[in-house]
Amino acid sequence: MRHSFVSQSAIGGLSAHADQDGLADWYGQIAGHPPVALVHGEPTAMTALAERLQRDYQTPVIQPIFGECLDLTHPISQRPTHED
Repeated sequence: MRHSFVSQSAIGGLSAHADQDGLADWYGQIAGHPPVALVHGEPTAMTALAERLQRDYQTPVIQPIFGECLDLTHPISQRPTHED
């Protein structure tokens, strides 16, 4: 199974803390607004970006905990919670 990933370096080195507007605008140009997993950054900046993407684009956004494995065969919207 193939998966496509976009790394921070692939988007011109934008930073969630320094350029949240740029990241949100860049993401807004992606057709279909796919789910997002935020895996690196300051917790408050990541939470603010997650809330903005959810509010502006109704995008499923997760922030996995350290060491957590993501099953990319299931959409993020169907991801089990930690309480399951």
